[in-house]
Amino acid sequence: MRRVLYILDMLSGIGGASHQHIGVLKHMDRSDIEAHFWCCQDGYLAQRLREARVPLVTEKLADALAFAPRNPLHVAQRILAYKQSLNHVRAYIKKNRIDLIHADYRCIPYASELGPSLGIPTVIHVRSEIYPETLMIKCLDKVDRVIVISHRLKDLLMQGGLSGEKAVVIHDGVDISRFKPKVSKHWNFYPEKRASGTIFVGLVGRIEPFKRQKEYLELALSLKNSGKNFHFFVIGTLRDERYFKEVMQFFSRNKMDSMVTFTGEVYGIEHILNNLDILVTLSGGSVVLEAMASGIPVVAAARPSPSGRSIIKDGVTGFLRGFDEVKELKKCLKTLADDPKLRKKMGAAARREAEEVFAMREVSRKTVALYDELIPVSRPLKKAA
Repeated sequence: MRRVLYILDMLSGIGGASHQHIGVLKHMDRSDIEAHFWCCQDGYLAQRLREARVPLVTEKLADALAFAPRNPLHVAQRILAYKQSLNHVRAYIKKNRIDLIHADYRCIPYASELGPSLGIPTVIHVRSEIYPETLMIKCLDKVDRVIVISHRLKDLLMQGGLSGEKAVVIHDGVDISRFKPKVSKHWNFYPEKRASGTIFVGLVGRIEPFKRQKEYLELALSLKNSGKNFHFFVIGTLRDERYFKEVMQFFSRNKMDSMVTFTGEVYGIEHILNNLDILVTLSGGSVVLEAMASGIPVVAAARPSPSGRSIIKDGVTGFLRGFDEVKELKKCLKTLADDPKLRKKMGAAARREAEEVFAMREVSRKTVALYDELIPVSRPLKKAA
């Protein structure tokens, strides 16, 4: 039995990263890997882990990356808090004879300090951009492997000085048994619009600048007089109140209530996707894979990868345009609205891609294969210190 401690600092609500951890755990051989979780916040993921009877600690860790105050006393207090948190995690690792640390990128300082000092391998999971000038890049040099969820992220880390041999691309995965093409009756907004042939378009994500909901509304407004009936859904809970007010001011000023619906936080995202015709994303995320598995074409504006690799195959599983080319998505949406056969063809291709490349069982297999390199199956258990 090999013991892996996952150190995670993420929001308490439902998010893509939470689903990824649950999915990987579900497909992992628990007679081989005993997963332990240290969650900095209680919430959806912690509750699911309790239900699965997984060893769990929910305790906030001091922010080791926030030593910015000019007041020396405040800096000293934060350093002290960090060291106290560090000792708590160290004690847990020793008591439970942990063989490997797998940490969220926000917890890089903890993993990079504890792994080398305790003589156990460490893995950092990077799900978003880390700029070269930050402390986190320096800490990555001290860990054994860095999992990144895209080739673009790997390219960025290598530009910052990380060895390409240390970075391993393991895409996020999707539960293809949960997300699949079907008609769901659990979520059925505007049946009269559906019956009249209105095209349902959705953007999923917490309402914050990173998800770019205002630009999505601008795109929706540009299609108001396109000759096609669209209805746009903004799916997700509030995260940034100031940005939300800005989005709602645009919504109200342009009188968009007849063509846009804000759903708020939702449960059962698979049912929502089953009732959409097209998913739009301006930021990426695991919802892209969930839409693909659901047989829905994805229209995206994303930053290009220097390696030229992308999850979305332009013209095959959806349409992909540049990060700053949101206006170009208007043509893509009109093309899909005009051609139901193309929507069906792209949706079928997206489903095949999800099955063959992004199934959660494959993500779990690749993750365990990485563990095998760092902690061989035959490795004897360490004695508790």
